[in-house]
Amino acid sequence: MRLGILGSDKLVTTTNALMYEVFAGVVPDEVVIFTEDPPKTTFDKLSEALLLLGVKPKIRYVALGEDFSKWGEAFSQVDIVDVTPGRKITALIAASTTKGKVRYAYLKEEVRGYRVLGYVPLQQIRLIELPAFKQVAMSAKHTVSVGEATLDREGLTAMYNLYTLLGEVSFSFGSLPIPVTLEELLQKKVTLTQEDQQYFNTCIKRAGYIQYEEEKEIAQTQDTLTFDTNVYIELGERVLRKARKTHPLRGVYDELDRVSLGYNKRPTPNEAKFLLGMADYTLIHGAPPPSYTKRSGDVGIIEEAMELKKHLEALTLVTLDQALAQRAKARGIRTIHLHTLRKAQGDVGELLRTLAQYTDIQIYIGSEQVASVKREDTNTLRVAALEPQHNYARLVQILQKFIRQ
Repeated sequence: MRLGILGSDKLVTTTNALMYEVFAGVVPDEVVIFTEDPPKTTFDKLSEALLLLGVKPKIRYVALGEDFSKWGEAFSQVDIVDVTPGRKITALIAASTTKGKVRYAYLKEEVRGYRVLGYVPLQQIRLIELPAFKQVAMSAKHTVSVGEATLDREGLTAMYNLYTLLGEVSFSFGSLPIPVTLEELLQKKVTLTQEDQQYFNTCIKRAGYIQYEEEKEIAQTQDTLTFDTNVYIELGERVLRKARKTHPLRGVYDELDRVSLGYNKRPTPNEAKFLLGMADYTLIHGAPPPSYTKRSGDVGIIEEAMELKKHLEALTLVTLDQALAQRAKARGIRTIHLHTLRKAQGDVGELLRTLAQYTDIQIYIGSEQVASVKREDTNTLRVAALEPQHNYARLVQILQKFIRQ
């Protein structure tokens, strides 16, 4: 069986189109990638990913140039052609000339599709077959070997979503005696120890399942924003990225540095929060600015903000602390006080990443444990598949490496 895929200058769209077909049950003997120009990369990593799924096709590309009469002839040589990644004209040629099946993966919010396979749940993607306009179902595709993989936030989200194809996904960690679903955790249908619950509350805020109404002000203001320590700890990059202009405080850096430097191999919950805060501070700002005050705590933050006001036309302090907000306002500093909570759609990959900074995580499908997750560093986790058929972490890692080259 010969599968055709339209090539694209975005490796991710070509890669995902191929994977959608495999998860739709296609087992090709040969994959032909149709391009205008010779590609700048080889497709060896795609072969590695397909092999992990038990599929061993020959992969080759055909560069057809801009003589579009050649495209119709080329399309007639394949049994299925997926036009998701291609130009409109090549998709039209495929639809009008292909003797086999023509398919397109439809995603309403198309921009979300430029991520690794699984980042968007496959349940949200409609694989449409022309000319009948019928929807082709995608379902779980088992892997064939065990192994470990290192995943970042995006990869963890993709892995989790692929696991949902196999059944109900649940976790155990810390003091939890039995695995529970994400929904049960978010709805507080299980009892955690006080220490676990406090840390989990931080995780769901950083992951965006709980947000603040006042975050809208951060995205809308033209002011230069500066943040107190708790914003880095409790909310992190998710909120910091919303600001158009930022200026870091040296006192905040020093506080984060003081706590985060003292941890051992397994940080305490408080140390884990500060490690995450320091990682996000460095990610957003780079090196810290010089110090404007010898004071620490709220007093130091206000004094430093007052000094910055002399050099910045418009400065606003963002804080979770009501007392600090009131004291800053009394000194003439504009503030955004984050205090009105609301539920929102979160990022499960960020939840896993932050949670694993403090505790190992076990992932289950139904009653069967399929993977164990451990902290590697503040940005990545190490995932070990326990059975050959459940190694989606390795699949995602291979695909990420390919599309990011």
